[in-house]
Amino acid sequence: MPKPKVLLRFDTEDYITPESNDALNAILDILDELQIKATFVLVGHKIEMLLNEGETEILEKLQHHALGYHSYMHSFHPLACEYLERLGWREGVEKFLKVEEPGHKTFVEIFDQTPVCYTQPGADWVPHTYVALQQWEIPFFFSEDKHSLINLQQKPFILNGILTLAKKPTISNLTCLASSPDTLNNARNKFYQDYQQTSQAKEPGLIILVSHPGRMITSKKSWDVLNFAKGINTPRKKWQTPPLKSRIEYEQDLQAFKQFLIDLMDNYDFEWITAKNLVDMYKNRIIHKDRVKGAYHGESNLTVDSNTIQQIATAFIKEISYYQLGDMWLSPIQATSILCHFLQIKAKEGYFPDSVPVPGEIFFPEDIPEVKVSNDLECLGWAELIQGTETIMKMIKTDTSFPLKIKAGGNLWIELEKFIGGLAQAIITMTKDNLTLDRVLLPHTRLKTKDFVKKIDQVHWSWPIFEFGYRNGKILEYTKLLSWTMKPI
Repeated sequence: MPKPKVLLRFDTEDYITPESNDALNAILDILDELQIKATFVLVGHKIEMLLNEGETEILEKLQHHALGYHSYMHSFHPLACEYLERLGWREGVEKFLKVEEPGHKTFVEIFDQTPVCYTQPGADWVPHTYVALQQWEIPFFFSEDKHSLINLQQKPFILNGILTLAKKPTISNLTCLASSPDTLNNARNKFYQDYQQTSQAKEPGLIILVSHPGRMITSKKSWDVLNFAKGINTPRKKWQTPPLKSRIEYEQDLQAFKQFLIDLMDNYDFEWITAKNLVDMYKNRIIHKDRVKGAYHGESNLTVDSNTIQQIATAFIKEISYYQLGDMWLSPIQATSILCHFLQIKAKEGYFPDSVPVPGEIFFPEDIPEVKVSNDLECLGWAELIQGTETIMKMIKTDTSFPLKIKAGGNLWIELEKFIGGLAQAIITMTKDNLTLDRVLLPHTRLKTKDFVKKIDQVHWSWPIFEFGYRNGKILEYTKLLSWTMKPI
């Protein structure tokens, strides 16, 4: 059996409390002493705080570990959810990049590296992040199941070409283990239970421990709840620092944290890993563009045979989803591009090919045109069907992206889902009965991957930074569209 893997992540975010730097430094010293490599996800303004206060030694110690980006101004209003609610997709992406780029730029300049991952602040999870991560070349969106808008069943997935993990941590607080005997015992019991489960898995199990360095030294309300809870935006001049633990409490919690890590290493057989190790584990399973360079010019050694293409078409008549191809997966839009390519060759050459190349990752469009779609259209002409495949393939080839709406003749537009139903129906009819078609029926198929997106009442709207009663259905609708790029890994 493979050893379980344990990942220790520190959300390093308190840019208000000066003493939080001392706690961060102490944690770094403990990790160095125990020779543990952890993952620190850093808020941009926290990095600026460390710089401004001359904490160069801490910045140097951080570079012994895997480093990720954790937003620019964690919890500061307007949150991404809040300002994106008023904007269209393209404007929203541009705004998100404008707001977050200063923190990303500071990270890259100070550490001279690209963040290995991104973790959203609290429950402020937005799909626009995936476009930014592509531009910044950050390969991994590292979230938690409670905060993500997508229920990934605790498993790693690919979304928009980005490794995505939204897994519940085994332990989410390692900073007050000395507060009572029960606290430390509960942490030990939780680790034991998850270790027993993961050690019996066929594939290496993953245990995640998450903590916040600032909370090692502060007590009661956290820094962001104190200043930004329930939609309040306390002016900078009036920012309040949370109460500090007594010196004895602080030192006891530090010692309990250290002893907890020692106990784990003494009593269990596992491997410490970081976010970088996770990326390295999975990177070969992503169909990168360079792996299939020139796929649409016959240069790729990854192909899909005609029988498999017909199976994809048969499945897509009922519902559109990701599709397993040997030891890898195709996203719904990757599988769609294969169907388009297959039918295009028939239209141009007069025959169906024995196989077509597998495309690389296809990314979510930067723009979503505001056009009215026809929901009543029941069939599509052959010319419009082929024109639609050409539209899709052209956008994939030129932009590695795809359209969400397809022109159906004249001023009529249809949703991509409906078009794919007709595309799949045409392939099945023509390959089965060897017929030529003047028009094709549009069956009522649906994008199944939308089901992974949480319903509005399942979202963690109770995150204390949200205004009381806050809801945002628009963000969920965009996330459903993002699921065109979704697949297991």
